[in-house]
Amino acid sequence: MMWDTERLSLMTFTMGFDIFAGRITVEDSLRVAKECSVPAVDVMNVSEKQVGHYLRAMQSTGTEVYCYIAMIPFFRAESKVVCAIEKELRIARQLGAKLLMIVPGGAPEIKWARRRPREEVVSRIAWGYQKAVELSKDTGIQVCFETTPHESLHLSGSEDCREILERVPDLGFVLDTANMLPHGDTTMDAYGLLKNRIVYVHLKDVCLIHKRTLNSTRERTADGRLMECTVWGQGEIPVRQLYETMLKDGYTGRFAIEYVSPRTKKRQMADHVRQLKRYLSCESTT
Repeated sequence: MMWDTERLSLMTFTMGFDIFAGRITVEDSLRVAKECSVPAVDVMNVSEKQVGHYLRAMQSTGTEVYCYIAMIPFFRAESKVVCAIEKELRIARQLGAKLLMIVPGGAPEIKWARRRPREEVVSRIAWGYQKAVELSKDTGIQVCFETTPHESLHLSGSEDCREILERVPDLGFVLDTANMLPHGDTTMDAYGLLKNRIVYVHLKDVCLIHKRTLNSTRERTADGRLMECTVWGQGEIPVRQLYETMLKDGYTGRFAIEYVSPRTKKRQMADHVRQLKRYLSCESTT
């Protein structure tokens, strides 16, 4: 079975360093997707000043922003959280995004959550997502969250994610194919438990290693190994198997390519195009 590229979206935020360094432009990052017949991109933490750059790039390349990802710390004062949600919803609407995926905190919040009782953390996260769902009403935007690999936030385990979904009935779920590993769950087991609430999928492959590398994340799996993001088919995750299973089960949504930039120095657009083609040539079902 070949990849249905019309159902794929390219996560471009790992190209951010190359954009910042001036090696590629915002338009180039969208054109990488276009060159490989991927019609959409996912972008993260876009400032209001940057929206115009993305709109012009979308018009020039004929691509769309499918999912906008925003980090909103839910553990701050409620008024500040509400203002942040309203701002990110405004940006998502300007970009024409169908989904707003909210990450409920960064390093300070993760550190804070480690010192708090589980119920306090979970209740606060559920409150934040409920508020986002309420504020998104009538916008046409689906608010969602993903399996998040920080155990202190209690969003890595499948049962933890299901608890949030039960507390916030209209919240969508994004299945990240590797982020449940810190809790000890498997990709296919997480899918089986949560498939009725999935609105999007992050297709991510990882190698499990003991020593930090350039592409390794800060999160460790349940057995203490680090996750190193890699091209599909080179790691431990059954990316192709999940994709084919979901299609057979009648899933009608899209899939995101959780992209890792090539390790070449002074990367240009052509390097990113070649890298994306490596993803799309993957036929592994292991």
